[in-house]
Amino acid sequence: MRRWPEAWLWWLGAALIFVTNAVALGGAAFNRNGQPQAVLTLTERELALPWPSWRLQEEDSGLDLMLRWSVARDITSDEDLNSYRYGRTAPWLDAQRLSALGFPLIPPTEEWSWKQRRRLQPREVFLVLELDGAAHARYLAAMDEHTAKERAQAEAETDAEKRKRQLESIERTVKEAHEHATRLYAIDAGLDAAALRATYPDTAKFIVVRGQVRPEWQGMQDSGKYSGWIESINVESLHVPTALLPVFDGLNPSGEPRQRGYRVEVAWGRRAEPWIQAAVRHP
Repeated sequence: MRRWPEAWLWWLGAALIFVTNAVALGGAAFNRNGQPQAVLTLTERELALPWPSWRLQEEDSGLDLMLRWSVARDITSDEDLNSYRYGRTAPWLDAQRLSALGFPLIPPTEEWSWKQRRRLQPREVFLVLELDGAAHARYLAAMDEHTAKERAQAEAETDAEKRKRQLESIERTVKEAHEHATRLYAIDAGLDAAALRATYPDTAKFIVVRGQVRPEWQGMQDSGKYSGWIESINVESLHVPTALLPVFDGLNPSGEPRQRGYRVEVAWGRRAEPWIQAAVRHP
């Protein structure tokens, strides 16, 4: 068996690294070339500081902000409300739309858990994310209606101490929803990014990103239905440029709002990949 000279192996490895970096840099340059497809101003509600505080890790001088988003859905019960912020089920991705995304859907059978599940692997599609729009407004309206009922029940409590604790808990819930919860929601999906952008032309409110979607069966075998499950989007965090790191000095992700407030201008490029253009503290 022929053995390669060590010098050749070294040069081969160096060439591989060079080509890999060149491809990555070329892709980034292409993504940022020309007019961004969208520029959104996000806050700590959508771009969260890492946990624990990044400044506690002195050996790590970089900073990545974690993208926080949810999935739009109708709210008909307290269970829907509780899962609205964190659930990934997208009821608007029904069987017809899942089929249009290329999924071979058939009703589940007794062997579904073994065979059908393997067929329904995630697929990459384009997703539309909406900032501070109708989906977020529905969430706030449902939350306000829910907490109004809870507040009325708490006011009827005869134990003064218990009533105080309940009302304080309700107010914390309302404050969290209105001031801290993400305002970024996945509202649509498709295979054609240009068609989605034409449907949602406001580039300061809607972004088109790549993400992973798969079908899931909701309900019993003979009386359920398909809906989509958004497993992930292709960008889960954004790296802060070195020049903007001072903006985040001294911020505490677990502190009061004034200790973690900032605005970040994020652009999405031709490949639906984002980068941070600017960042400032909240006044």
